[in-house]
Amino acid sequence: MLKNVILVLLFSTFATVDILISGQVFSANGNSLAYAVITNSSGQNWVIADENGQFNYYYASIGDTLSVSRYGFQTSNFVISNESYYTLSLIPKPIKQDIVTVSGENQNFIGQITNTYRGNIGNDNPQKVFQ
Repeated sequence: MLKNVILVLLFSTFATVDILISGQVFSANGNSLAYAVITNSSGQNWVIADENGQFNYYYASIGDTLSVSRYGFQTSNFVISNESYYTLSLIPKPIKQDIVTVSGENQNFIGQITNTYRGNIGNDNPQKVFQ
């Protein structure tokens, strides 16, 4: 009986010990996704993936639910298992914007410049988002 109690106590101690997990976040088309936020369900512990989508998360316990999110993508949840490396994929969620019209006036310029960009930006390449 005492042996069983000790085993249960040891198992419960190890089950709540934080483990290190790591991984990489990708877009649905397979490109690495920079600066995704990985957080636990309470929102108290979080990390940000690097420019290649790589992350290390030190606050995980087996059975925890983590969320991966990034602006312009749908949030994805996953449960920590015995794996130590995770490959995660996010589906694009286009950002809707109103029409942007830019106009100006310069005394030395003769003519008209009109550029109107409309629609959703479905580009998930971080280097091109603000171009």
